[in-house]
Order: sequence, then C-alpha cells, then structure tokens
Amino acid sequence: MIVNDRGDYFEWIDQHEHARISGLLFLEWKDPEIESSSLREVLYHAIRYHDRAWISLDRNPKWNELENRPYSFIDYPEKEKLKAYERGIDESTKEHVYCGLLSSRHYVSFFPHPTSTFAQQFVKREKERQQLLRKKVPIPLEEEEQHFKLLQWMDDISLYMCMNQPGATKEEEISWFRHGFRHTFPFLNEQMIIASFVSADTIQLEPFPFQRSGIHVTIETAHIDKKTIQQDSFHSAFRERKKEKRAFQLVSSRKEAL
Repeated sequence: MIVNDRGDYFEWIDQHEHARISGLLFLEWKDPEIESSSLREVLYHAIRYHDRAWISLDRNPKWNELENRPYSFIDYPEKEKLKAYERGIDESTKEHVYCGLLSSRHYVSFFPHPTSTFAQQFVKREKERQQLLRKKVPIPLEEEEQHFKLLQWMDDISLYMCMNQPGATKEEEISWFRHGFRHTFPFLNEQMIIASFVSADTIQLEPFPFQRSGIHVTIETAHIDKKTIQQDSFHSAFRERKKEKRAFQLVSSRKEAL
C-alpha cells in the first residue's frame, strides 16, 4: 500500500494499482529491442503483476501505533512482508519461470545488506531460487539485466506519479527521484531520465522514453479522513474510504505541455 499524508486525510493507493500503471507504461516503451523481443509478452506480465504479493496485504491493512498512521509498503512489518514476497514470487513463477526470476530479483534488491536473520534467510533462499530458474530459461545475463532494469524503471516512474503531490516543485518532490531515475538505457544513449511537473496534471520526462507524447494515465486512489479514524477504528474508516481518481499526462517537453 502506498500511503500519502495529505493533511486532513491519508491518500491510499493499492500496490497492485501502482503496478497496473507500470504495465500500462511498458506498452508505450519505444526501445526497438523490446518491441521485437520474443519475451515482450512475458516481460509485460512480469511488470504488470510485479506487486501481486501485496494484494492480500492491501485488503487487510495494519495501523502503525508508533507513527499514528497506516503502515505503508515502506515500513510494513518485515516478517509478514517477506512471507508475502515469497508467495508472490511463487505465483509469478507458476505463470512463467522468467516472471518468477525477475520478481525474485526485484524483491531481493530491497535488501542489499540484510540485517535481520529473517531477511538474510529470505535473500539466501531467493538467490538459490534464481540460479535454479536461470537453468530453466537460458537467457543471456546481459539481456536479463536490461529487462530487470526496465522492470525497476517502470516501478520507479509509477511510484513518482503515485507518491508525489500533484504539481510538486523539485524541492517538494520525494527525494528518491528528485535528481533523476537510477537506470539508464542504450537506446537513449545512457542519459539519465528526469521527471518534473509542468502543472498539477502534467509530467515532463527528458529524454522522453515513450512512443508518443501526451500519454494519459488515471490512478485510482482512496481518501481516509483522519477525523473518521479518530471517531472510529482505522479498519472501519478503511472500509468507508472514499474512492477517487486522479489523472496525469506524460509529455516530452515543456513546449508540448503548454
């Protein structure tokens, strides 16, 4: 769950909804090598469903007593989260071995230096799983790496859209993507892609990695009023959450946005 504190209310976005945006944008990607790849459909599935592990957790959210707010994907209790990750990877692997491999790599990447015993065991098991899955789908490691980077980039651009206040200035943006996205790609000459808000509903990307400018994206959100939480339990307020939508367009230059 993505939880944004908007003052009088919490804005809630399901992880699976965020993943839907990732899949939608993948279909607009303009890299000719991805367009012609025999794995394009499998890669789409891996990206579209990369957060399937969160579906059950999003249906049964938890309240963080210490922070006086709902748990989000950032601070959700580790043991339960990692068990869900393993279930999600299992499900992805059943769909396609390569989906399982990319899903496993994605979740393991969150723990570059695991400190808890549970996280260390998770990383060890998943790295062993990855080696077994690679034997079943012999893809060059360079190609696998590019696909993994693309999954993470689609994850990042969707998070940028879901987590930032619409129209945020660079100083107001979340720090993760303020100075550009972490992954670069050969078809863009390895240039760092930088996003910025031109207006409350328009995001500029330079260089522009999609097939067309003016891509429209609608995100399904929900509002949980803080007063309602105070008057009742969090779970009651969650059940009564107000579902809404917010829309964006992605453009390639400030000129096109005006």
